[in-house]
Amino acid sequence: MKKVLCCIVAVILLIGCMPAMADGPIEVEYLFGLGGNLGNLFLSLIDEYNSSQDAVRVIPIQTPDYSTALQQYQAGLAAGNPPAMWHTQMARMMKVQQYLEPLNDRYANDAEFKAEDILAGCLSCMYGTDGETIYGAPLFASTQLMYYRKDAFEGYDIEETFSNWQNLAAAAAEIAAADNGITWGWMPMWATDNWLDAVLSAGGGKYTDETMRHVNFLSDQWIDVMTSFQKWMVEDKIMSMHFGGSGWEYWYANIDDVLDGVSAGYTGSAGDQGDLDFSIVSVHKQPGWGDHPTNNTTDTHMVVIAKSIPDEQKDAAWDFIKFLSKPSSQARISMTGGYIVTRASAQEDPTFAAYIAENPHVGITIDAMNYATKQPMDITGGYVDSAYDDMVDRVLLEGEDVIEALTICQEEAQAALDEYWAEIDAQ
Repeated sequence: MKKVLCCIVAVILLIGCMPAMADGPIEVEYLFGLGGNLGNLFLSLIDEYNSSQDAVRVIPIQTPDYSTALQQYQAGLAAGNPPAMWHTQMARMMKVQQYLEPLNDRYANDAEFKAEDILAGCLSCMYGTDGETIYGAPLFASTQLMYYRKDAFEGYDIEETFSNWQNLAAAAAEIAAADNGITWGWMPMWATDNWLDAVLSAGGGKYTDETMRHVNFLSDQWIDVMTSFQKWMVEDKIMSMHFGGSGWEYWYANIDDVLDGVSAGYTGSAGDQGDLDFSIVSVHKQPGWGDHPTNNTTDTHMVVIAKSIPDEQKDAAWDFIKFLSKPSSQARISMTGGYIVTRASAQEDPTFAAYIAENPHVGITIDAMNYATKQPMDITGGYVDSAYDDMVDRVLLEGEDVIEALTICQEEAQAALDEYWAEIDAQ
């Protein structure tokens, strides 16, 4: 009997010393709001990762869109059981940043992650509101680009023409006046940050500084930019844009005008490239303003990790994030979704390198991320951006006085900002 008892005790001790794998892999949930081909690709990437090793099993939680994913993540936080990982964007991330795991140490100390490989514009989006704490790991990015008809700009020095908005406006005036069937020399995009991009490129911004306590819509840069665009669009009529309509109707109307030869070019998204015919058009990064270089905004998609989950799940989640950061994974995401890779090394992937060689516009798009900066978020929940949108319509659609429209925008946005900070400071 003593021998039997000793054997039982030995077996129990042996089981207790076995690694966690005896109970199966560590399971981590990944919440994302992607559909279509890109959503299917992420499901395939998860399957591929799960099949490649036995230590971690990623469980996908797919929702129809980003807003639904945010609501589901917040519900998980409220229940004390959030998914280990969440695919999000900067503005949504900042709504719950206090519940997210800081990643600064992993960025600094994990050589396999290769933080130095991340494109500058993407890296700028990973920080919380303090500008120091890193919460996200970048997956793919988008920014606004200049799509132009090759025949319309034939004979022009492209680099010189697109070096600043003033040069482009001069070329747009010549093209619109020529007997070529083209009505508009350029078409910016309604309901976007195209005007903010120009202001940033002029050295201005939405706020006076990083504290985001004061908006800056009455600055010299805003006055100069909006006065110039009003002249080009309302007075000179060398530029135009579609607006209103149902859903993305205005967006595709701009694209159609360029492909049909009504406009010489338009400002659009990196994600448009699947809808374009690059035998007709080419692409360039956004112009600077005067002597200032381009400084267009970007909103990078990222993965964040919940702070409240056990450390072993955090490590497992980080391992999956590194898998998504591999050049081959980045390449597949870009080729499937049309978005921009977040890492320079993705261009070294043989399949992606061949793809870029066949589609030179992809390399130009990647290069644009080196000149991008994070999109200034609206911490009021939409009131600042609403004032901005209304101002653009007053100036460019209704032809109102620029100073008057900017003054209204400044007052409305600052009132909302003051109310927001009053509530925060009272806590």
